[in-house]
Amino acid sequence: SPLDVLGFFDARKHTVAGKSLTLDELEKGKLFGLKKDARFHFAAVCGAKGCPQIEPFAYSPSNLNAQLDRQTKKALNDASFTRVNEAEKKVELSEIFKWYASDFTQGGKSVIEYINQYRDTPIPTDYTVAYYPYDWKTNKR
Repeated sequence: SPLDVLGFFDARKHTVAGKSLTLDELEKGKLFGLKKDARFHFAAVCGAKGCPQIEPFAYSPSNLNAQLDRQTKKALNDASFTRVNEAEKKVELSEIFKWYASDFTQGGKSVIEYINQYRDTPIPTDYTVAYYPYDWKTNKR
């Protein structure tokens, strides 16, 4: 797990575009700082099992919107990532949605309304939302 490596996210520095940054600084200060776009949470992933899957391609400026849409749709339609329980009228979400709630509720939307923009089958807005524990083990996919 990345958490088994002391300072993996917040202490170890890497040179990116000539600047020395931690992974946290890169993610939160540079990538998410470019634009408050919640779709980044489905693309800039850490490789843990709790994250959406890492894709084997580079993101590019000319295709970025389409790539972010595709990754967001893929994650939010994945039954192991967005766990809809119709019998209990509940949806279980990754703790990513709790940690970054303000990213998903911009403009007064609920988390379910945000998710439904990308779902093939919308989740009823009266379903309760719960969060399953984030799995920090390394994703070997």
